[in-house]
Amino acid sequence: MPYYFCIVGTRDNLLYEADLSITATTPTTQAPSNTEQTRNSGIFGFSSAFDAKFIILHEHKHEDGIRNFLMDVWELWVKITMNPFQDLNDPIRSPAFDARLRAAARKHL
Repeated sequence: MPYYFCIVGTRDNLLYEADLSITATTPTTQAPSNTEQTRNSGIFGFSSAFDAKFIILHEHKHEDGIRNFLMDVWELWVKITMNPFQDLNDPIRSPAFDARLRAAARKHL
């Protein structure tokens, strides 16, 4: 489990989650259940101006890549939330968002 990423909405509801490991093939997965595996992981994240939280759980110290990844994801999230049919706290189910997020993960992580 090199990377686990999620976006949490303003009401502390889960908007998007993804296991960004190399072997992951499904677009969204559940949170890691192995506590021993997550015990030695680091957490990196930030809160946007709209109080949405972007959180990444990682095992490797690669702060510049993680920071660049989060900025790319934030730009994608802004584009999604500008859609008048997407509410700020609705889960993100767009396959294009998922594909672009995974491309950013391959690029930066």
